[in-house]
Amino acid sequence: MTEEVGEVLQWIGKTFRFGIDTPGKMGANGKVTGETPRTLLPDELGDVLAAIEFAKAHGVFGSEAIDAAKVRKL
Repeated sequence: MTEEVGEVLQWIGKTFRFGIDTPGKMGANGKVTGETPRTLLPDELGDVLAAIEFAKAHGVFGSEAIDAAKVRKL
Protein backbone atom coordinates (compact mmCIF):
# COMPACT_ATOMS: atom_id res chain seq x y z
CA MET A 1 0.00 0.00 0.00
CA THR A 2 2.90 2.36 0.64
CA GLU A 3 3.87 2.32 -3.03
CA GLU A 4 0.34 3.18 -4.15
CA VAL A 5 0.01 6.07 -1.69
CA GLY A 6 3.43 7.36 -2.70
CA GLU A 7 2.46 7.40 -6.36
CA VAL A 8 -0.79 9.25 -5.64
CA LEU A 9 1.06 11.86 -3.57
CA GLN A 10 3.62 12.24 -6.34
CA TRP A 11 0.90 12.94 -8.93
CA ILE A 12 -0.93 15.32 -6.61
CA GLY A 13 2.31 17.23 -6.09
CA LYS A 14 2.89 17.43 -9.85
CA THR A 15 -0.69 18.63 -10.29
CA PHE A 16 -0.15 21.50 -7.87
CA ARG A 17 3.16 22.46 -9.48
CA PHE A 18 2.35 22.09 -13.16
CA GLY A 19 -1.44 21.75 -13.55
CA ILE A 20 -3.75 18.79 -13.93
CA ASP A 21 -3.53 18.69 -17.73
CA THR A 22 0.22 19.13 -18.16
CA PRO A 23 1.96 16.02 -19.57
CA GLY A 24 4.80 14.92 -17.40
CA LYS A 25 5.22 11.17 -17.10
CA MET A 26 8.66 10.14 -18.24
CA GLY A 27 8.82 7.03 -20.35
CA ALA A 28 11.55 4.42 -20.12
CA ASN A 29 13.55 6.37 -22.70
CA GLY A 30 13.32 9.61 -20.68
CA LYS A 31 10.73 11.22 -22.95
CA VAL A 32 7.40 12.70 -21.93
CA THR A 33 4.65 10.19 -22.76
CA GLY A 34 1.80 12.70 -22.93
CA GLU A 35 0.00 11.30 -19.90
CA THR A 36 -1.37 13.87 -17.48
CA PRO A 37 -2.36 13.76 -13.82
CA ARG A 38 -6.00 13.92 -14.93
CA THR A 39 -5.60 10.65 -16.87
CA LEU A 40 -3.34 8.90 -14.35
CA LEU A 41 -4.83 9.84 -10.98
CA PRO A 42 -8.00 7.71 -11.33
CA ASP A 43 -5.90 4.55 -11.77
CA GLU A 44 -3.59 5.46 -8.90
CA LEU A 45 -6.52 6.30 -6.61
CA GLY A 46 -8.16 3.02 -7.58
CA ASP A 47 -4.99 1.22 -6.46
CA VAL A 48 -5.18 2.95 -3.07
CA LEU A 49 -8.87 2.09 -2.67
CA ALA A 50 -8.14 -1.54 -3.55
CA ALA A 51 -5.33 -1.64 -0.97
CA ILE A 52 -7.69 -0.23 1.67
CA GLU A 53 -10.37 -2.81 0.85
CA PHE A 54 -7.76 -5.58 1.00
CA ALA A 55 -6.56 -4.40 4.41
CA LYS A 56 -10.13 -4.20 5.74
CA ALA A 57 -10.97 -7.66 4.39
CA HIS A 58 -7.95 -9.14 6.16
CA GLY A 59 -8.67 -7.50 9.51
CA VAL A 60 -5.82 -5.00 9.46
CA PHE A 61 -8.28 -2.30 10.56
CA GLY A 62 -12.02 -1.73 10.54
CA SER A 63 -14.21 0.48 8.41
CA GLU A 64 -15.08 2.62 11.41
CA ALA A 65 -11.49 3.83 11.79
CA ILE A 66 -11.28 4.76 8.11
CA ASP A 67 -14.67 6.47 8.12
CA ALA A 68 -13.79 8.51 11.23
CA ALA A 69 -10.48 9.62 9.69
CA LYS A 70 -12.22 10.53 6.43
CA VAL A 71 -14.81 12.65 8.25
CA ARG A 72 -12.05 14.50 10.13
CA LYS A 73 -10.26 15.26 6.84
CA LEU A 74 -13.34 16.43 5.00
